[in-house]
Amino acid sequence: MRAIEARGVFAAHGTHAVLHGVSLSIDAGQWLAIVGPNGAGKSTLLRCMAGLKSVTAGEVWLQGQHLAHWPARERARKLAWLGQGQAGDDEMCVADTVALGRVPHQGWLGLPGVRAADRQALQQALIDTDMSWAAGRPLKALSGGERQRVSLARALAGQADVMLLDEPVSHLDAPHQRLLAQVLRREAGRGRAVISVLHELPLALAADQVAVMQAGRIVAHGSRDDARVHRAIEAVFDQAVAIARVDDRWVPLPAY
Repeated sequence: MRAIEARGVFAAHGTHAVLHGVSLSIDAGQWLAIVGPNGAGKSTLLRCMAGLKSVTAGEVWLQGQHLAHWPARERARKLAWLGQGQAGDDEMCVADTVALGRVPHQGWLGLPGVRAADRQALQQALIDTDMSWAAGRPLKALSGGERQRVSLARALAGQADVMLLDEPVSHLDAPHQRLLAQVLRREAGRGRAVISVLHELPLALAADQVAVMQAGRIVAHGSRDDARVHRAIEAVFDQAVAIARVDDRWVPLPAY
């Protein structure tokens, strides 16, 4: 059973068609990166898979059940979403913002179902994003990169089976990009399914699988070692990069 699956999805912004029959799936225990040039439809696809954007045709299935058939709270427990620029109210402190990721796991009227589990998930999410030091600070006191890490912590705190992350490393410096890669690989190793839209090709090539998009379609999908995926990346970026093997890993090299 697929963790999450898009089946022949079409979507549009007004009268402008964006996705053209896109099918994409991922199993539990895998990390999939979606790459492609600006305007390829990457974020739109992810929003459709999260149920945040209506499809004009096609379907999205979550753990063997049509996405629309999941009760809202159950779906929120199963699926975590990180959108671009998502952090929270500037006046809220970091810990309270991250704690919002636990809301789907709380009881009736917002009363925590398992307080110890909520606290543990919150603390681990702050550690995973290197934000424990800022737990009591308001969001307005943070830099753009720090706010992004708070958003990541909020998504991680939900401990959902499926994580959909739209440009999760925007504004992050190199050490925190590395930290995120380690965390996502760990989460996949624990049986979660992770899909991330990425512009950072070195990070994308660290994922288990890579899907390459162009003009609202997937032009290649395979493992990070797949030569067809490498050639597709080079093609959609107009040969501005070349994928090469360096020190036992695949890296994009500028092709000037």
